[in-house]
Amino acid sequence: MGRLILAAGVLYAGGVFLLLTGLRRALARFRAAAARSSLSRPAADRPAPRAAVVAAARDEERFLPELLAALQDQEYPEGALQIVIADDGSTDRTREILTEPPPGPDPVQVLHLDLDPAGGSPKKRALSRAIAATDAPLLLLTDADTIPPPPWARTMAAALDGGCPVVGGYSPGKPRKGLLGRVAGSWELGTAALAGGFAGLGRPVHMSGRNWGFQRGVYEAADGYAGLEDALSGDDTLLAQKLADAAPSTRWGFTLSPETEVTTRAPEGWRHFLSQRQRHAATGKRFRPLQLGLALLAFLVLALLWVGTVTLPWAPWQTGMVAAALFLKIGADTAVLAWSARRAGELSLLAFFPFFSLFHLLFFPLIQAAGTLFPFRWKGRRGR
Repeated sequence: MGRLILAAGVLYAGGVFLLLTGLRRALARFRAAAARSSLSRPAADRPAPRAAVVAAARDEERFLPELLAALQDQEYPEGALQIVIADDGSTDRTREILTEPPPGPDPVQVLHLDLDPAGGSPKKRALSRAIAATDAPLLLLTDADTIPPPPWARTMAAALDGGCPVVGGYSPGKPRKGLLGRVAGSWELGTAALAGGFAGLGRPVHMSGRNWGFQRGVYEAADGYAGLEDALSGDDTLLAQKLADAAPSTRWGFTLSPETEVTTRAPEGWRHFLSQRQRHAATGKRFRPLQLGLALLAFLVLALLWVGTVTLPWAPWQTGMVAAALFLKIGADTAVLAWSARRAGELSLLAFFPFFSLFHLLFFPLIQAAGTLFPFRWKGRRGR
């Protein structure tokens, strides 16, 4: 058993460093594509490409004003950016807030939708309607509880305009407080590194719906959200896998730059955090066969390391091999997270990464099992 656990540690570390190679490629593609765009080298005879920022909002009265203000503060050429917000059957003051959006240089188009009594995923329906309401060739998606920085739309659209069919970025929850803040921050950075790593290797698995974008032609070639309506979660992950069928995933780009960091609200407590993780883990059941196989392999590797760790007090004869496997796991995680943190401006998290790696080992297999076996709730709806 000890040798098997050590082999799992070797396989895990090798996979993590392979993903780092992919992440480096995706970041380089993003930078190169953005540099080619007319948004990076404006000229009088080249009009700026038109782009649309799309978001769905349901009962977001607490956060929506900040999003609207941030979108009106974008450093995008005047007249070339459109904002489309779909009010997804809100019952609070969201509709009232959207009735009179704040004035600014960019037009805001609002769609008021009623909840679909047939069920399914209201967010996918809202995003689909919002995308259909604009003909902009470049589409940027975010959530209603986010704050995109002023350079965000211009930088993301530049990479799309410069040749990346799909781009993704980092979206942490802030402000961070206490142990939960450091755990959530490390988890979010690791999730971003995974998204960029798989995209850079040409095998995209997921993107963050709070911070990504794609060319309209790719979205239409993939038939958008069609076929995903019954999945309550995974509006970003499942669509990304469809887009990979329509666009060369070897050209997808990713960014960790602070100028494209779209912040969202931090988890309000451990229950909120674990509920988010369970909902995200539940999407794995809908992966394509290849992605599902990779996810299952990763789960089995982590499960072996978990078994070795929790049974160590009753199996001291395998201490050396389990310790070596843990060293490989924690060392690989720390190295990749530290590399990513330097690019994302998250140096305050550096000292916590070894502890987070151990936390991740102990809790991720349990969270994944809960997401696979048990239902979750999201905004009043029950999903699996």
